[in-house]
Amino acid sequence: MAEITSNIASGSNNPADNQSLEEKARVVNNKNTKQASRFSIFRTGSLMKKLINNHNLQKQKSMIKKQLDIEQQHEHHVAVQIQRPQRSMKHIPPTTSPLVEEDEFFGPEKEEITKKLLLPESGAPASGWAHVISVWGPWGLGKIRLLKKLYNDFEIRRQFQCFAWVYMPADFETRNIMQTIVVQLVPSMRKRVTKMSFLELAEELISLQLENKCLIVLSDVRDLKNWRMLSVAFPTADKTRTRILLTTREREFAERIGGDVLGISPLDDKQSWKLFERIIDISFNQHAKKTLKEIVTGRCKGSPLAIAILAGYLNNTDTSNSSNSEIDSLKSHLQDEQPDITHAVQKIVSISYAHLPDKLKECLLYLAHLPSEGELHLDDLYVRWIYEDTISKAEQNPMEVAEHYLEELALRNLVQMLEQEQDGPSIGTFLSCKLHPLVREFFTKIGDADKVNTKEFMSVTVPRLPLNSRAYQLIDHPNLRSLTFAGTFEPPPEILTSKQLLVDFTEFYLLRVLEFYGIDFRGWDLPRGIGQLIELRYLSFQRCYLEKLPSSIGELILLETLDLRVEPNCIMAIPNVLWKMTKLERLYFPARFQCADSNNNKKNNRLSLKNLGELQVLVNFDAQVCHVRHLQAMTKLEEMSAVVVESHIDLDAILDYTRSSLVRRLSLDVRNFNCYSENTRTVLAKLFGCEALVSLHLEGYIKKLPTDVALSYKLVEIVLSGSELESDPMPIFGQIANLRSLVLCKDAYVGTGMKCGRTSFGELRSLKLRSLRNLETWDVEEGAMPQLMILSIEKCARLEMLPAGLEYVARLRELKIVSMPPRFEERLQGEEGEDVRKVKQLPRIIICSSV
Repeated sequence: MAEITSNIASGSNNPADNQSLEEKARVVNNKNTKQASRFSIFRTGSLMKKLINNHNLQKQKSMIKKQLDIEQQHEHHVAVQIQRPQRSMKHIPPTTSPLVEEDEFFGPEKEEITKKLLLPESGAPASGWAHVISVWGPWGLGKIRLLKKLYNDFEIRRQFQCFAWVYMPADFETRNIMQTIVVQLVPSMRKRVTKMSFLELAEELISLQLENKCLIVLSDVRDLKNWRMLSVAFPTADKTRTRILLTTREREFAERIGGDVLGISPLDDKQSWKLFERIIDISFNQHAKKTLKEIVTGRCKGSPLAIAILAGYLNNTDTSNSSNSEIDSLKSHLQDEQPDITHAVQKIVSISYAHLPDKLKECLLYLAHLPSEGELHLDDLYVRWIYEDTISKAEQNPMEVAEHYLEELALRNLVQMLEQEQDGPSIGTFLSCKLHPLVREFFTKIGDADKVNTKEFMSVTVPRLPLNSRAYQLIDHPNLRSLTFAGTFEPPPEILTSKQLLVDFTEFYLLRVLEFYGIDFRGWDLPRGIGQLIELRYLSFQRCYLEKLPSSIGELILLETLDLRVEPNCIMAIPNVLWKMTKLERLYFPARFQCADSNNNKKNNRLSLKNLGELQVLVNFDAQVCHVRHLQAMTKLEEMSAVVVESHIDLDAILDYTRSSLVRRLSLDVRNFNCYSENTRTVLAKLFGCEALVSLHLEGYIKKLPTDVALSYKLVEIVLSGSELESDPMPIFGQIANLRSLVLCKDAYVGTGMKCGRTSFGELRSLKLRSLRNLETWDVEEGAMPQLMILSIEKCARLEMLPAGLEYVARLRELKIVSMPPRFEERLQGEEGEDVRKVKQLPRIIICSSV
């Protein structure tokens, strides 16, 4: 504690620092920024662009150096060898910024693990090939980064059929982990696994591993008892070609698990300094450089995390023209030799933290007190900061200020930013963030200190308590402001008999944020007193199974965010009380819901939203369950997604509303829309011409696309089903500047030929053709679809061959062929296959026959 206090004392607590930070945040609020969406999936602020550019610049510099080395040694192989692997599969853990991921920083462990993972072509397993490979080492050495690189490696991935990556909480529920693994191995089983017992899940997992070559990564296993319970679902090594990669912190623990045991070595002095030079953005004189080299090689303990945080601190501190004395001062703070990597990282974190403005300190302390497993969506974090007064709502644009604060922390490498999966509609943007466990541990200590020293730590006024799935007892914290229940709740028998969780919210009158995440409420009730939380601003039931919302939530008249996005297979009955919540700014409906009358439980009523004039975000609005006319009162709505079934009148009303309102981002799921009349064709033209349209799922007969309207440049995703288009849609869709994902299925196009011109689909990442029964030929010109990563062709029975132009699509990473004719499949197999040359550059080809 003394060490922490002394380090903090050296930091700046000058109010001018906070004022400067807030002014800097307001500068971001220029004309262009005002036009940006508040959904982080579409948001890239100026500092976030800098973060992305810095990360990309580091990669570019390392690639240039690698290219020069290769040119000197193998000039005739340069074009092939300098290509770096790209992510392209679901369930690949997202890239974290800003650490460099070059092979030279991983040591011999990467090569050794790779040899053990590469499957022999046939026959018995190769020598030294183990069912379980345990990788051990303390936090901060890069175990996860190494495993991510191996998990994403194309040579390794093409050896396996199914993949799963699971982060293991300290007190995980075995059944919950099994469900997660099964769903990742076979996503189509998502609905079935929720009804499976422990034994059924274990049997299903064993069956999957016996029938398929699976690669399963279990990150940060800590409890031997829990591991043994989970391991009953893993077949023995002699019965399966599945491989399990496991990380843990202690060598003794890894050895007790069994299998192959490999330790991660710290970086040596040369590697440490090279990594630092790649991350640092500023230059120093010779004396300062020499001093820094002593710090990096002598005090960072070979930890990539420590080096990254040190570089982030220097990059964002005014040291570009600093005197030698300031660098010497930094050395003096790090003078004491730390006993291990953990203390070395936290010592450097303490220095970076000490020099933060108070506002950023408070934001970090808040992050450290949120549930530690997994990551936090950016928008969820921003609204929490605002609702708990970590960021004042009096700011002109508090969401933009929150975004700026997070960017500042990310640029200092204190927070890890996580990218969206590459096959998503907004590839390359940051959607969530997390704290490294070592960084979290340090700030948890700070959080404990703030309860003692109220003058030095501002966050004492915002007490919070995260609860895991084992917390059933009454919580004696009447001044609590934030409370999270996370995990699949499996209450003990005494709870089930009372049908009531042993928490009474009538005592928590100051609570502002309440979150239930991933909790199954079937068979028992919500805690008492939720309707009496009169100060509540944020209420969430994400990923829960909750079939009926209590009518008492209508009493939460100050609520600003209501998130009802429960499990997709759960149909929620919502009482008609939402209209009372006049302060709501963000309303997230479930994927499937209906109106339930609070008195007689009638299901045929429509929900009233007539008084929700403050709404800014409205998700999963269903025109069959809610009154479309009530949208007119939502004068501040900016983001909206809606479902419309059959009714072209409702669709027309929504389109008219968005055209005359502030809505900038509109996602539409239009079902059973058949375009037979002049009225429906008029609405169709209006739909494709909607300037706010970002995502469109359209099911139904339309025959032809409107030709007299300009499609929205904002469109990033189009899914057409059963459209029966008679003319090739590719020339039209290919000109949409930002289109990232295109799906044509169930006779969306009924013509025989399709063509993608040389300048078409400049940003397309994912293309799926399914059940186009008449399609015979497909021509792709050189230069088309330059960014395409994933191509899926399924049940196109007359398609003769792959287009020759695919061999020019340099970024294509995965080809999936499902239920195609044997002749089509034969062209892709063996050395004699006629289409093999078209896809020889692909790291992953999946062929699923119908027989």
